[in-house]
Amino acid sequence: EEARNIPNSQVSQELEERVRKAFPDDGPIKSRFKPIGPVDVPNEARLQLVVIHHDDATVTSHNTTAPDRVIEIREHAGSAGGFRSYRNGVVFFVADADQVAAMKERVRFAMATQRIATSPDRLNQFSEEVRKKIIALADSAGLDAKVAIARCYSHLYYPVQDAHAHHLRHYEMPPKDKGAVPDKLTKTVVAALQDEGKIRDKKPATDYLRSKAWPKDATEATVHALDD
Repeated sequence: EEARNIPNSQVSQELEERVRKAFPDDGPIKSRFKPIGPVDVPNEARLQLVVIHHDDATVTSHNTTAPDRVIEIREHAGSAGGFRSYRNGVVFFVADADQVAAMKERVRFAMATQRIATSPDRLNQFSEEVRKKIIALADSAGLDAKVAIARCYSHLYYPVQDAHAHHLRHYEMPPKDKGAVPDKLTKTVVAALQDEGKIRDKKPATDYLRSKAWPKDATEATVHALDD
């Protein structure tokens, strides 16, 4: 009954806040939540995680073509729509269309149990045993909501050299259960990019550096030039 009494507008607002908290800044990663367009994602030499709002774009496991908003932000930056210089530093999370409804329902249920568990007047209507069960249910429902968010925002897009796919590769995150959801879902991005060979935790070999980043015909190069 409590869940049915919560307006959809409140569920949407709570869901946005929970998604934002699930993908916070973490170390070198700067999160950008719910961008309207390229202007909301600065053209910076850093790793940026762009979380696309589920109302703006979704994909499925059977149709993983990058949404137009993802392509637009990957290609352009600023209010004038100029080309983005630091394209390799932008990765995207897109929601799964088949998981959005379940995510909303988990958040609605978590809100309902929390309302009852934090109301002394309502808790006092029950026996001590029932009160303990309600409080435990509220704690479990909060974690279930986070698992639902992780399962919904499971489609990662990262930059590659592939014009046919708009220079974006799709990577579907493995399903999460209660024991596998980190405090910050942002951390899963680094692990995925390491698995895909986009991030290395070891120094590159000199021959790799020369073949991939060394200026043509140069006998020496600054670190800044290699970074660019």
